[in-house]
This record gives sequence, structure tokens and C-alpha cells, in this order.
Amino acid sequence: MKHPSPKSGWLSLLLHHLLHHQQLMWTSDSSILPTKAPSTTDSWRSRSHNLLTKRYARVLIAGIVSVSILFFLFRGERPENSASYFPLPLPFESDLPPLYEQYHEYERRLPQHDASLPPPEGKHAKYLFFGNHAHASGWGNIMQELLLNALLTYSTKRAFVFDNYTWSREPSDYADFNGNIIPSRIPLSAIISGPIIGAPFGPESDVPRAVSLEFFREQCPEPLVLTTNAVKDRLGNAEASEILQTWIKEINAIPDRCVEFERDTQHVFDVWLFSDTLLLSIFPYIKDTPIITDFGWSPLILSAYDTNREFFEDKASRTLLGFTIPSFLSPMPPATEQTPPYPPLPGLIALHIRRGDFKEHCTNLAGWNTRYNGLNSFPELPDKFVPPYDAPDEQKVSVYLERCFPSIEQIVEKVKHEQQGRHLNRVYIMSNGERGWLKELKAALRQIGEWDSITTSRDMTYTREQKYVAQSLDMYIGQRAEVFVGNGFSSLTSNVVTLRMANNVDPQNTRFW
Repeated sequence: MKHPSPKSGWLSLLLHHLLHHQQLMWTSDSSILPTKAPSTTDSWRSRSHNLLTKRYARVLIAGIVSVSILFFLFRGERPENSASYFPLPLPFESDLPPLYEQYHEYERRLPQHDASLPPPEGKHAKYLFFGNHAHASGWGNIMQELLLNALLTYSTKRAFVFDNYTWSREPSDYADFNGNIIPSRIPLSAIISGPIIGAPFGPESDVPRAVSLEFFREQCPEPLVLTTNAVKDRLGNAEASEILQTWIKEINAIPDRCVEFERDTQHVFDVWLFSDTLLLSIFPYIKDTPIITDFGWSPLILSAYDTNREFFEDKASRTLLGFTIPSFLSPMPPATEQTPPYPPLPGLIALHIRRGDFKEHCTNLAGWNTRYNGLNSFPELPDKFVPPYDAPDEQKVSVYLERCFPSIEQIVEKVKHEQQGRHLNRVYIMSNGERGWLKELKAALRQIGEWDSITTSRDMTYTREQKYVAQSLDMYIGQRAEVFVGNGFSSLTSNVVTLRMANNVDPQNTRFW
């Protein structure tokens, strides 16, 4: 199937979206999650039909004409990229989470999904699918494994087979998370961009582009299925680099085109490795590969940033020819953030602060004498942590809480320290904290400086689709911030740190509580 042209494709997509179930933009104060799920998929869908009366349809048609005119007036101010067709976010409200159908369709249209292509693709391509990839976990945990799985595949010159960000493997499109309804699966193209989801590696590369799981199933009805147990037992407590090299040899020795790790076998790169400094040895292998150098965020994430950019940039840097183009008028983000590497945000300090039930987790970490996550332990980073092994339990818990669940007073002291010798004028608080607590924190921070803005995750404006991938926006902002203060025990922080280290951000500007 051919991609539409930028002009006709944009208009036809907009017409299609405006005449179907669509979404409004809202601030994060809004709650869209019902508290109890209906019993069947059909009952989910039946609630979202018959939304438009004839009167509203006429209003929408008039709106389409107006928006189309605005688009053609302003389109010259945005870069044209006909080879990078991405779906638009949808602008109408529904009482159910979005299913991201247009992103799934985008993935189906990838040009490498063509068996007639010349080598190394088409019928000559070799594939590797991690059927055992992590699921039912936060995006931070999923992303750190995704990067290494993609690295292993790239190193074997096979096509990486990407799957959805999966919360539930059950057939239903929706899942329950702490009494809230969430999408069971979100396509990766709604979250990230780059070679991991099918972008080319470069004109001279002999590595086939990544393909979707759907295409893999079509091409490989009977793949060779691997388990990991024997190799993992042989490796024992090995460095990540040794794990990588061992699996490269194992995969390269397989002549079969279609290879898949069995769904219930152990992970190649497991959770214990990610929490250990043994992981650091893999960084030299990945940092200069397209897996990292061409890793980017999706247009959905970048458009969310564009909507909220006033919180992170001064007025001069957030305008185009004297005005900001509304993000819904273009399918592509502004030129400055369109492709990696992304430019830094001078004057911004981003704080990653976990709250809620994380206090219990931090207390458990004290009992386990846990160190910082592997990728939060680069020797270049200034903030180290050695567990107080011999301290009394109460003292040990206090030490862990200061670094894992800091109080408002401790947060303020850390920010005061990072202000020294820098011209920081904006604060972004990446947090799931209660609004009352965040209000207290903002008031306390205002006592130590004349900030242009202090913003939290709960102050952001999102579309329905952006709301369910908002952690990725936090990562993007943390990646670009002049100073980032993270949680050394968090995988979300680990991913931000990895991207900052790969982008050669001064390690002195990457800190922990």
C-alpha cells in the first residue's frame, strides 16, 4: 500500500478522524478512567457509537474547511517529510481509553513489509523476535530491555521484530490497573521513533530494517523457537557485555531465517542485571550504534511537548516567525525537535520524584541493601551510593528514604545546591505526587529563587492518546534538561541517564537524590 502524499494524506486522515470517534485536549486535572470494566469487548465499544448528530456534523464540516485553510497557510513553517508519514492525534472525547488504531495502521504500512525487496530484506531477511519480552510493567522497565534486545538483534544482522508496549496479554483491548481502565497494548510508534520501530539504519547498512510482529507472523508461520535457560545457566553472574557476545555467537550459528525466543522462557537481559553494575559493560557497545544515536520520541510525544513548551523554554525559542503553530495543525513536530540528537534546554532543572506507594518500595530496598540501578552507576556521575550495610535498621531506612523518597525539605536543599554556579530559571517536577503535596513543594521552591516557572506533571495539557504515554514525555524533558535530578533506584531515571550519557551531557549535570 502506498503512503499518501503530505497534502492529500493529511486531509484524508483529518476528514476520517473528524468523522469518527475523536478526542479533545485537556489538562491532566481531568480523569478519563472508569473505575470498573465491562465484561466483554463488545460492551466497551457499544458505548462510543452514535455520538454525532446531523447538526454537529455540519459544524464539523465547516471546521474541517477552516482547519484545512489554516493548515495550508501555515504548512510552509513546518518541515515537509513525505517519507515519514505518522498519524495525527485525534481531537474528540470518549469514555474509554484510546486504542491507537491509526498507529497500528502506520506500522502495517512500513515499506520493508514487502517480500520482493532486495537483500538484506524481503525473502532474504533473517528475523529475531523476543517472545519473552517484558510486559505488565512500567515503561521504564520495558524500555531498558527493549534497547538491549534491539542491540542484540542489530549485532546479529537480523531484522528486529517489535511488538506493542504490552500491559496485558489477554484478548481484551483494555486492562485494569489499580481500579483504572487502561489500554492493554500501545503500539511502539505512539511512543518512540527510530530504527527500533523500522527506520533505516543508513544507506551503507547491511542490517535489515525492523518489522512488526504481525508481518513476522505472516512471513514466519513456523519459526525456530529458542529457550534461554541452558545459556543463562552457563553464563551465571556474567557481565552484560559477555551476555551480549555469547548470544551473538549463539544466534549467528543458526541458519534459520525465522528465530523466536519462547514466550515463557527467561529474559536474555533480566531484571537482576538491570539492577547491577554488571550492566555498565554493555554501554560502549550500544552508545554509538543507531539503536541509541538514532533513538527518538514519537511525533505524539513531541507534539505533547510542543503544546506545553512554554513551561520549558523562553518565549524567543518557542516561536516560529513570531508565533507558535498549534500542534494539531501539523502531523510533524517543530524542526528543532524533529530528529535526534535533541538540543538541550538551558535554565531548566528537571526533578524525578516518586511518591504514593513508592515509600514502601524504598523501605524494602533498605532491607535488601540495594544499590543504585546499573545504568545509574556510571563512574563519571558525581552522586554515588554505598548501602549502609552495618547500620541499624531504622537508620538504614532513613538513609534510603532520603535518596528514594525525599521530603520537601530534602528536595529544596538539593535544588539549592544545584543552583550554585548555574543560571537555572525553570523547574519541572516529574512526579505522581498528590496535588496538595506538589503545591507545598512548589511553594517551598519559590522561597529559594525567582523562577520563571515551576511546573509539575499534573500541570501539563495532554490529548487522550498522550495521557497514556505521558511518562515518555517526562523522559524526553529529563533528557534535554540542563540539570536532571533523578531517583537512583528508578528505571525511568536510568533511561534518562543513559540518553544523557550517550548525548555527552556533562555528568556533573546529572544528579541523584
